[in-house]
Amino acid sequence: MVKFSNIFKLWNIGKQEETTKDKKAETPSETNLKIPPVSQVREIEIGNDSSGENIPQKSAEPIKYSDIAQISTPPQSSQNQVETPVFGDIAPAPNGTRNNVVVPSGTPEKPEPLDLSRLREQDGKETSMLYDKLYEVNQHTLNVINNKLPSTYINIKEIIQLIKEVVASIQSNSTLIDLIYRQSEETYLISHQVNVTLISLAIGHGLDYNRTRLEELGLAAFFHDIGMQELLFLVEKKGKLSKSEYELVRNHIKIGIQILQQIPELPVFVIDVCYQHHERISGSGYLGMQEGTIHEYAQIIGLADTFEALTHNRSHRTAKTIQMTLRELTGMADTEFSQKVLKRLIRKIGIYPVGTFVLLNTQEVAEVIKNNENFPLRPVVKIIYTPGDKPSSSLTGQASLGSPVGASKTLDLLANQTFYIIATLTREEALSKAITDKI
Repeated sequence: MVKFSNIFKLWNIGKQEETTKDKKAETPSETNLKIPPVSQVREIEIGNDSSGENIPQKSAEPIKYSDIAQISTPPQSSQNQVETPVFGDIAPAPNGTRNNVVVPSGTPEKPEPLDLSRLREQDGKETSMLYDKLYEVNQHTLNVINNKLPSTYINIKEIIQLIKEVVASIQSNSTLIDLIYRQSEETYLISHQVNVTLISLAIGHGLDYNRTRLEELGLAAFFHDIGMQELLFLVEKKGKLSKSEYELVRNHIKIGIQILQQIPELPVFVIDVCYQHHERISGSGYLGMQEGTIHEYAQIIGLADTFEALTHNRSHRTAKTIQMTLRELTGMADTEFSQKVLKRLIRKIGIYPVGTFVLLNTQEVAEVIKNNENFPLRPVVKIIYTPGDKPSSSLTGQASLGSPVGASKTLDLLANQTFYIIATLTREEALSKAITDKI
């Protein structure tokens, strides 16, 4: 169980407001980017792997929580404001029009109520299909490499078109990013590359990238770990890697470059970015590149790569919680990753991702169903267990056992300031609490 107080202290909450004068690090010109010769890849200590294993903690000024998001408690006046619907109501326009349709005089049209649950369900189906499509295309690409087929079997135009669809979905604020917590240990690399693509695009969206830049970022992320396909026997090994094995794993960027250079019509910047995605602004990356020389796309993908690795099971360790991962990453701010990029990750992913089980101050167990991006400590939750009731089906995995109110009550913690999260729970802890309370 992760205590709320520990999460709150993580960002050393203070009075400082987020400055709008963040220095925008100039992205190196793509035309000036050069791939360093393989011979220049310098030695680094074991433990600087992007998976986050044994990464030495370096002293750095912690990210202030006020720099990441606004204070969790909004102004008093906001409590009396009408909450904006998720999908937005359509207000009548002047001159008797609405939705660009002329309404005949004297016959006011009564709008049909929006079925938000149906719209969310439809969005969920569409995003799930898009995730599956991204997964299948990535799987095909890796199969071509694994079976030593000609690189012409990789249809770069099809991949670019798919990335365009994914970018459009991310820009529409769909639930696509919520699917990154799908777990498939048998197909680790495919899931990893798909998830890193989505996380990278979420960060880019948070940085206000335009459509073109998002498409470029997504394409580079899609291919970022392609060289790992030939080293899966090491990635899937149980237990810690030896020094020589770790050196082989580091070679995946060189292997990846050799593969990418054979793909017809692949933009050159993709090769540059993939080669740099293990670089860190402190100069502790594989190539020793310093801040100011690392492409911003590579910085974003590098952070997404680390976050995804830490929050998913690997053959040699279990996944860390989101809260533990964010604590570890904030310790690397301005040494491994830039604060600017890290802040956008936290805002877009959220401290309590969709699907997280939480314990409220009322001792009710709830499941996060939506995040309030600017107020990450106050998501929208669904109450799934209230003391005195039976746990709902979303907790037990069985037919509904809870009361109708307990099973369907939705609570926006931003609009209801008297409720707040005091801890995160695993499914087992949440179910255990429900059972213990009934004894």
